[in-house]
Amino acid sequence: MCAFLGPMVIAFALGTFTIELDQQVDRPVTAAIWTPNADGVVLGSQGRVEHRDWPDIERTTEIPTTLRYVHALSFSPDGQFLAIAGGSPAEYGQIEIWNWSERRKCAEANLHDDVVYDVCFHSKGDLVVTSSGDGTCRVLAWSLGPMPTFREVGRFEAHSRGVLSSVFVDEDLIATSGLDATIRIWNCRTQSEQRSFDQHLAPVGQLFLFAPPKDPRQPPTLSPDAMLVSASFDRTVRFWNPLVGRMIRFARVPSSPTAMRWSAREQSVIVGCRDGSVRWIDPATAKEIATVVTKSSRITDLMVHPRSNEILIIGDGVDLYKLPR
Repeated sequence: MCAFLGPMVIAFALGTFTIELDQQVDRPVTAAIWTPNADGVVLGSQGRVEHRDWPDIERTTEIPTTLRYVHALSFSPDGQFLAIAGGSPAEYGQIEIWNWSERRKCAEANLHDDVVYDVCFHSKGDLVVTSSGDGTCRVLAWSLGPMPTFREVGRFEAHSRGVLSSVFVDEDLIATSGLDATIRIWNCRTQSEQRSFDQHLAPVGQLFLFAPPKDPRQPPTLSPDAMLVSASFDRTVRFWNPLVGRMIRFARVPSSPTAMRWSAREQSVIVGCRDGSVRWIDPATAKEIATVVTKSSRITDLMVHPRSNEILIIGDGVDLYKLPR
């Protein structure tokens, strides 16, 4: 079992802690997301998507996806549908939409020339945005009639290399980042670019918006206190004001970030790194305030439970650590 670190609020205490491996899975995890009611976690891997309960992380259901590689999972705003995205490198990028309660595939589309690395729903649920290794983002409208289909309604091609991450920052504005080391904010309805950030020196693999709304079902708005956070292979985590297009501050970490989440309880950014460490960063000062060391050589993903604030850390794709709060 995971070593218990006491009744701590870890991000408020300087120090380095070591946690023990909780369990392992039999196939490297490449995508992870909490279920809509947060009673379980969905894990994607090569040719497989599975539902595991929480907190035991025991497998309960397997979703029979046809994707060769799964790289992204996203639930619709109402929690009724699960988007599964991936494909095959340098061959195709594919997306599937599943009815979550029925575990039934509703629609699918093969639409990119390379793997889809990220997928996200518009807050209204009528659009899906895919980000691919072919350097493009596709905006798809989809319906659930007798013959569910996808219809491409837009394409964003400003990135010069593969696109790795995406996040909505306003009702219709989305931020994307990728191998070209840029972050671009553009309108998903018109595909017009609003602004771009080019201060990173290496690929930008992680994005999220720092100021979520009180109601998680509603989209964030570009208010003056909104902050876009990015993590790059240049070993920096950068904080941006997406409203005015300005970098506010940045933090350097000893190893390249490979995963990043927001901890609402501690009001801090949690960064998983290539050296197997997990680091807490204060967004107000960009200072590192705590570190957890795992037995893994690389953090693949990490997730903060929306109710309990427990943290699930995935290392080397197969190692699972549970960090109690």
